[in-house]
Order: sequence, then structure tokens, then C-alpha cells
Amino acid sequence: MGIELTMQEVPFQAQVPVEVWYRGEKLACTYRADMVCYQDLLVELKALGRVGSREKAQLLNYLRATGYERGLLLNFGGPKLQYECCVWTSS
Repeated sequence: MGIELTMQEVPFQAQVPVEVWYRGEKLACTYRADMVCYQDLLVELKALGRVGSREKAQLLNYLRATGYERGLLLNFGGPKLQYECCVWTSS
């Protein structure tokens, strides 16, 4: 994935430690994002037969806990690429 993003000139970081927040308080733990693209798009990578509501809920929880607003869930485990875009707003 990193090779392709580099070839397409998409700015990204892999295995990024991200702060986790709960009710406005920063927690001592961090979440390690699979990738962050363009400094504000959280990318979660999977290799499952199929992703469903559980994986989408997981991504939404990551967005809520980290303060990121946009997320992309990519699944490479099926016969073709499966993807879900998620947006989280605190309002």
C-alpha cells in the first residue's frame, strides 16, 4: 500500500501513534493508526473475507476517540477491494 501511495504522490504516514481522547480528556494510551493520508484521513486496513457493520463501527469509534473527522476502511481480503468511507462530526 505504501509503495502505491508513494507512486501516486499521496502524502501518508504508516503506523502512526495517535492521541486518544475521552470526554475532552487526553488518555495516557495511544492508538496506532494503520495509515494517515494528507494528515487528516485515517485509513484502516483489513484482510477479511468481508467487512461489515462491526468493522465500520470500529472505524467510527477510532474517529470519535482521536478527533479525526474522515476515515477510510479498506479490505483486501475478498475477491475484490471493499471500501467504506466514514465521517464523524462531534456536533
